[in-house]
Amino acid sequence: MTVINGLLIVFLFAGGGLFLESSIRRRDRFTTALSAAVLTLGLVEICELILRVEFSEFAIKSWYYLMKILFWGLIGTAFLHKLSLSVQRKRQISSMTLLGILITLGLLLITQTTSAVDWFAPNLSPFTQYVDLLARNRPIRWLTDIYSLFGLGLVLGSTGYVFYKRMLHRSAFLVISLSSLLLFGQEYLYLRSDNFLADGAHFLGEASLLLTCWFYLSKSVPVLEPRMKVSALLSWGIVATIVILGALFRLRSYGDACQAVLTGDTGQFISLSRQEIFSLEFFTANRPAFIMMVYKLANVNPDMQITVVNNPGEMILQPQVYDDLNCLPGWQMAIAILSWSILAIVLASKIRSYWLRTVIPALILGFAYLPPLADWDRIIQSESLSFSMWALTFALSIEFFVVHLFKKKGWLRWLIFGLWGVVLIAWGFSRDTNVFMILWFVVCSILVLLIPIVRKRVSVPFLLSVAVFSLIVFGVQNSLFYHSDRWINSFFNNLNRHILPYPEREAWFIERGLPTPEPLYQYANLLGDYYSYDRAEIAELLTWTDENGSWLYSLYLITHPGWAFSHAWNLSDLVFTENLQPYFKPDLDDISPFPYVVGEILHPKTWAVIWIQMALLAGLIWQVIRPSSEPSQRKIVVVAVVFFLGSLSLLFISIHGDALGLIRHALVAVMPLRLNLWLFAIWLLDGVLPTKKPKQDRRKGDENANTLGAAFR
Repeated sequence: MTVINGLLIVFLFAGGGLFLESSIRRRDRFTTALSAAVLTLGLVEICELILRVEFSEFAIKSWYYLMKILFWGLIGTAFLHKLSLSVQRKRQISSMTLLGILITLGLLLITQTTSAVDWFAPNLSPFTQYVDLLARNRPIRWLTDIYSLFGLGLVLGSTGYVFYKRMLHRSAFLVISLSSLLLFGQEYLYLRSDNFLADGAHFLGEASLLLTCWFYLSKSVPVLEPRMKVSALLSWGIVATIVILGALFRLRSYGDACQAVLTGDTGQFISLSRQEIFSLEFFTANRPAFIMMVYKLANVNPDMQITVVNNPGEMILQPQVYDDLNCLPGWQMAIAILSWSILAIVLASKIRSYWLRTVIPALILGFAYLPPLADWDRIIQSESLSFSMWALTFALSIEFFVVHLFKKKGWLRWLIFGLWGVVLIAWGFSRDTNVFMILWFVVCSILVLLIPIVRKRVSVPFLLSVAVFSLIVFGVQNSLFYHSDRWINSFFNNLNRHILPYPEREAWFIERGLPTPEPLYQYANLLGDYYSYDRAEIAELLTWTDENGSWLYSLYLITHPGWAFSHAWNLSDLVFTENLQPYFKPDLDDISPFPYVVGEILHPKTWAVIWIQMALLAGLIWQVIRPSSEPSQRKIVVVAVVFFLGSLSLLFISIHGDALGLIRHALVAVMPLRLNLWLFAIWLLDGVLPTKKPKQDRRKGDENANTLGAAFR
């Protein structure tokens, strides 16, 4: 399952539900049935996802019913309302269609699967197997043929009539006809040709139908109804249910919450947590201060003896309970549940569609609670807490900027700013590279102040305080970082990998005082881990590094931008190639494979997600530059652009930060870039909704919405 397939599922399911919600409000029977057909295709894709993992009798029956019966019944019903028939005759045909759909559902429920289950192959399409997987009784076969011909015949017949009469939107009818032909013929392609051609027809047919439905929604004049409190309460009830069920899933799906995995870095994290929190040594220790503070608050035993650790490629121990950790993984899990739940609720509150409001928390919590992210909670390192603090920072940034930044007064604004500031400090002090994205916040705040129209609407002193505070956090953390020695090992790794093997780069550093090549090559094997050696042995190198290393390497990146960017570009593909932690492998015989399959979709292993996000972001920007867009939409897009560009800059810093452990070190940027893909898709769909009530009266709106139907009459 590729990222494209995952996006297709999201767009079909979320978009189909959104279009259906809007069409029902407009009382347009044509787009209502068409939207329901798109939503049905989303459910079909979900059934196919299940069947690609393992055989499920429920999934194969649901797939057959949705794809072979319900979809074609809905398509036929949609175009039925475009025919010049009487209202009574349309109701009669619609009723007969619905009755046949219900009869087929009953027949499928009592149909038994055959012995072909024994050879079911998840890697093949259900189209190649459903004939043998279901008992092919004649009533089902007849109804399937009737519905397929009913739907396809009405689509092609209506298209021919539209072209004959030279009516409006002929191209849309043509696209729907081609989409229907592709979906009708995909079964033949799967049976008679290679899967690549069949998959292409499958994707093109569904995507074209989705875009055509999108087109009709945007072109028709809507008749908006007042937003009902019942619908709003229902949507929030579903959001609350998803948040609660997600937390229960996270608590119950990974065994004992206190099971932990120890790594080569664990010992330093634990032993350094003995430092006094308010001492300078605590903040200039060899590990980030926020992580050690959490360990200290969790009452981890700093004298814990660690004899065996897990290293990537050397799976020594499965997760187990260590009494000295005092259930530290449980603390990390609790913080993760709280952080991601807050992010889900905040983002849901910024969605206008009731349907999408219920979809976005499912996506966010699925992203956070599936193994690619949830497994890090067991590992005693900085990743879990860093991810959680990012989620809180992102949530409070959206709430702060979209709702409170443009308010001139109010204690709530200062409260949100205070919470945002505390979380920003925690995030900045959980991983050293994070502060460079905080510096990006400073740059963006200054750029916002340079725009006159924005400057008039925002409190300039307040925004300046945001910029100054962010700059202080960056400056303090960066200063403490360079007063510690935790950057030296990373510097040596970069020196050993990126400088010494290349004479021209080596010469640049030698001109600036780097010790001569001979002792450097003598120490080639220890540059990557200088902690293991007698410091007197490399005293000259350490002295030079302490005085010049950090700023000279930064200066080299600045003065050689071609190499710096090309190097980051070349390695960007590598950092996306893994999406599971490498420290332990769970026993797949004891757990369901579905969390890993869905996690594989939500955490794609290709850097193509960056290009897809750029396309989605371009669509978002196009939506908000229209005069009719709402201010809240524009603010969300601004936050999206800031965090997207900030994540790219963080990816650049992470790649150049340490030449070893590159994939793990870059996760702080890769994780947000993966999540943004799904957020941009939902925001793009939410932007389709009309923003203002049209001036036309209701009757006129109905006439405009049914222009094609009137033409048939």
